[in-house]
Amino acid sequence: KFLVMATADAFVVVVDVSRYATDDFKVVRRHCGHRTTAAEVEADAGCDDVPTHVADVRALPEADVQTRSIVRLAVSPDGRHVATADTNALVIVANPAGARSSVVHLSQCGYRDGGIAALAFDDAGNLVVTTVANQVFVWDVRRAAPTPWSLRHSRKNIPRGFAVNGDCVAAIITNPAERGVVYAWAANHITRIDLTAPPGPRRAVLNIHKRRHIEAEVLRQVQQEKEQADRRLERQNSKRKRQEAAAAAGTDTENKPDAGDADDAADDRELDLNTDWTSTYVARLREAGINVDEPHNFRMTQRYQNLMHASFVDHNTMVVVERPWTDVAASLPLAFERHRYIS
Repeated sequence: KFLVMATADAFVVVVDVSRYATDDFKVVRRHCGHRTTAAEVEADAGCDDVPTHVADVRALPEADVQTRSIVRLAVSPDGRHVATADTNALVIVANPAGARSSVVHLSQCGYRDGGIAALAFDDAGNLVVTTVANQVFVWDVRRAAPTPWSLRHSRKNIPRGFAVNGDCVAAIITNPAERGVVYAWAANHITRIDLTAPPGPRRAVLNIHKRRHIEAEVLRQVQQEKEQADRRLERQNSKRKRQEAAAAAGTDTENKPDAGDADDAADDRELDLNTDWTSTYVARLREAGINVDEPHNFRMTQRYQNLMHASFVDHNTMVVVERPWTDVAASLPLAFERHRYIS
């Protein structure tokens, strides 16, 4: 049994806790990849982890080093890898049982600026990284390179509704029942991301509840127009039959108004009686931001708000912790009061 923890001076420490009952704790390994100044490299000459990116190579300003700390840590499901990220956005994957470590070069798949928001390993052992700008990267730990999905999509294909969300991702979790899928949650949403499928349109509607409302509303409008077109077609057929019957009887009906003429004139929208209604429904959905011809990835729910925690406790079973609105209201300042005098 091992415990992995990060220290204030940027060490990643592996502690043997198998004898915790007798208060016997032993540090079996220290990784010092986040300690990158010349003084730290010199001091860590005997450290298990050999730094591969000293400060003069990375050219870190001294202020960054002074405020640097490890802020994110994740352990792979098989326990073979530990990923850590510091405030300088440096991500390192290390082997807790050995001295090997590697730097995650997010710049290869479009990393811009900002810190690391969350780290997690998916079921395939790949490292999923999100930034404070809500970029999503997937790193193949075995090859020490970005995955094909990340190379194709991380730079510019992340849906806008996720990328410009007001809250950055707080954590990434996995559902044991779903392969290749991760869930990213923030204070105002939980988003399901399928890493085996394209992200979908950039301006797609991600909120599943909003999508259902739009689909139902568009369907109602199209059905209403179809019913109007069917009634008009029925009136036209009925009028044509009466005209044919009158012509056969030698009666003139050209100037006699038909009961449905007023209804036809009242229609503000011109209805094509030969409309392909399925295509019309699909086109209207596309106008509303729902393209049925492309996958709906990044499925978002905003049913839960003020999220404090979310995790899976079993297959398809998630626990969500919300901060009560009463607690939120209690943290607000007192109402502003001002006396008004009426002369």
